[in-house]
Amino acid sequence: MNYYHYYERGNMSDRELIGQGIRRALLRKGLTTTDLARRIGVGSSTVGKWVTSAAIPSPKNLRAVCVHLDVDETDLREGYPDFADDAA
Repeated sequence: MNYYHYYERGNMSDRELIGQGIRRALLRKGLTTTDLARRIGVGSSTVGKWVTSAAIPSPKNLRAVCVHLDVDETDLREGYPDFADDAA
């Protein structure tokens, strides 16, 4: 079931932007995918799929990600543009 409408911003889909946003938020917090998985109660491979844009979190899991990474959901949906990958 796809919880998000597929559309592109530039050349990136929602799934890619959310994956990028989670990856950047993890870097900012100094956390690993395993750390986040433990905090929200999912497998580390699940978080790994989100980060690599192989899958998209359900709305419930996306909210949990936002809470544990202290990020606004809109920021994740936009790829967390205020924190570039090379800033770490």
